[in-house]
Amino acid sequence: MAYNKKEKVQVKIEFLRMMLRLQVDSAKESLILSFFDYYLELDEQEEEEVLEILRRSKLQEDVKIMEMIPYWERKGIEKGREQGIEEGKKSLLVRLLQKRFGSIPKEIEEAIEKTSYDRLEKMEDVLFDIQNIDEVKKWLN
Repeated sequence: MAYNKKEKVQVKIEFLRMMLRLQVDSAKESLILSFFDYYLELDEQEEEEVLEILRRSKLQEDVKIMEMIPYWERKGIEKGREQGIEEGKKSLLVRLLQKRFGSIPKEIEEAIEKTSYDRLEKMEDVLFDIQNIDEVKKWLN
């Protein structure tokens, strides 16, 4: 199917609305949804856009569609978003440290990669108070 990105999102939303009106049992619904997803493959960003449009919608029909989308699928998308945010924070922290101190040791980059999200947030708060690369090492240990 040769749809552009915007059309693909709209096609998926309209398909879900149609599925809701069909009122088929959950087994048939799952089969049809799987078949549709196979032929109209959306990337992660497009799937996220579909969910966001449905979340913001005031239509009762769209609220019911959100209930129709499997719980694990919604959770997977949310988890992917959280992981993306965490990876972005880590990347930004490395770039900021490089900007501030020049080249940073590989061990610091690796330590940042292993650092928890909460620890990253705390480090963001004190980043501009850190005076040298040794203080960065202390923060990461």
